[in-house]
Amino acid sequence: MKDYLNELYSRLGGQMKLGLERTLEFMEWLQHPERAFPAIHVAGTNGKGSVVALSEAILRHSSYLTGRFTSPHLVHFNERIRINGHSVSEDRIETLINQWRPWLDSHDISFFEITTGLAFYLFREAAVNAAVVETGLGGRLDSTNVLNPRVTVITSINRDHTRILGDTLDVIAAEKAGIIKDATPLVTCHHDPLVMAVLEDKAKEKKAPLHITQPEDYIRDVRLKPRGMSLCLQGTGEWVDTPLAGFHQLENFALAIKACEIFTEGVLTLSAIIKGLTTVRWKGRFELLSEKPLVYYDVAHNPAGVHCLKELVLNLYPNKPLTLVIGMLGDKETQEIVDILLPHAHACYLSPVHSHRSMTPEALDELAAVRQGTCVASSVQHAIQKALENSPDDGLILIYGSHYIAPEVYQTFSGASDPESQ
Repeated sequence: MKDYLNELYSRLGGQMKLGLERTLEFMEWLQHPERAFPAIHVAGTNGKGSVVALSEAILRHSSYLTGRFTSPHLVHFNERIRINGHSVSEDRIETLINQWRPWLDSHDISFFEITTGLAFYLFREAAVNAAVVETGLGGRLDSTNVLNPRVTVITSINRDHTRILGDTLDVIAAEKAGIIKDATPLVTCHHDPLVMAVLEDKAKEKKAPLHITQPEDYIRDVRLKPRGMSLCLQGTGEWVDTPLAGFHQLENFALAIKACEIFTEGVLTLSAIIKGLTTVRWKGRFELLSEKPLVYYDVAHNPAGVHCLKELVLNLYPNKPLTLVIGMLGDKETQEIVDILLPHAHACYLSPVHSHRSMTPEALDELAAVRQGTCVASSVQHAIQKALENSPDDGLILIYGSHYIAPEVYQTFSGASDPESQ
């Protein structure tokens, strides 16, 4: 299974092929599994995965049989597809791929389109009655947009994938708004006025009820902790611990809870919300890998995400000497991503990534040459080793960047939990 999917991914240059025609043809061949389950469909720039993870956890604790589809994976391909909180087996995926191979090999279909088909087929096979699905890229032309969901969610919208989605917020928002369906409730948060105008216009065009939510609707107060945070709930005043951390997550929590309220047609219980908040697992989000030395890992890989990470780190550890380890793809705004946290760090190690899209050694050298305290390592593991050797005893090592660095990160910290265990 892995060999075949890796070969396909490599053969297509690792690129998504936007457009629904191929996915629709695949769905027809599979006898339309996308029609077999009600769903929450989530698009946005940052926060999609957290919203999906929390929504699925809440619905599972509301006695639904859940399906969860996210991308990309951190270490194992089957992390992407989970049923009732558990990753589907690689054996089952391999069996399906082998059964489908003649059709797949005779059609011009991409890695992500096949993955979408696998998820929807497996959800139908398991008789899932609540799926939560994350878009891969954008929304309008994303493979997952063959869904006719019960609820759509659009999280924060910022600049990312600008070569594909456009380089202005209104253009990017129009791509995300492509998931809005006729008469289907849309849940979103407060956005830049340009973005808000696009979403409001599309919701009006589609006669989609628009629900704008905010953290204050559900959360009264928050306390950051080294692992996760404590939330004081509106109404009851009850304090609840969640493993997810950061003020930016509060907006994601509000979006997830509101989406679940609508999905369950107003019968969502406080108990299910609390159980979802306390049990949700979403690896690579300010994840504590080591206490001595203090090491965190985060998948922040665009400027907006790194600004959120900066706010969290400086609030939680304002006086700790900070060492950065950063691995980025070449098509990202790496200079800005490095410069956001660099003024607060005493050392920074840049690294190439195991991907044909990685920054080249020459580009990394050029970036490091004009930034004090910054150097280039040969690999993520080498960068981490250098950080461990040189970080002060009371320091903090922060590893962040592309999802592609995750295998090396987890391999280096063998005591850290594998994403498959989440």
